[in-house]
Amino acid sequence: MLFNINPQYLILNILLLSISTSSFALPATQATATDVLKASQFDQTIQHYQTKRLAQRYSQSLLQNIPASDLVEDKIYYQNKIEQQLLTLMHSQDFNKYYIQRLIQPYLKFYQEEELVHLLNIYEHPLALDFFKQNLKSIQDQQDQSYSNAQIKKDQQLEQQIIELLEPLTPK
Repeated sequence: MLFNINPQYLILNILLLSISTSSFALPATQATATDVLKASQFDQTIQHYQTKRLAQRYSQSLLQNIPASDLVEDKIYYQNKIEQQLLTLMHSQDFNKYYIQRLIQPYLKFYQEEELVHLLNIYEHPLALDFFKQNLKSIQDQQDQSYSNAQIKKDQQLEQQIIELLEPLTPK
């Protein structure tokens, strides 16, 4: 038995497929890619610090050097108490805010750059190159600014110290 395919449905199906595949795969902008990367990196780091195993390790290391004779209860009792306190602190909003602030840096680390290249290669590769050119320029600008202020003051102080040290040694 042969099936008769209605040409109207075939054209409509092809049109719907072409629209749906092209409209949902839009290229990412640089800001979107950076936000996605930072959010994923922050989430991964915060989740790593919020694990029970990490809390166990910290509580064990805190109690490791304390002799059992100095403790009223057993070490396991204190270890469980410390673990619970650490876990409640780690799951607080303040902890998340603290680590997000600690992780924000003026430049991306190497593994973050590789992750960003992988993310941007999915969409547009020239965007990654533009990002790194702009990122490198901002790092160089920061280095120039920091050298011009802080380093010049240090150099002047060092010169003054050398002059003060050499003054008694020079004949008058």
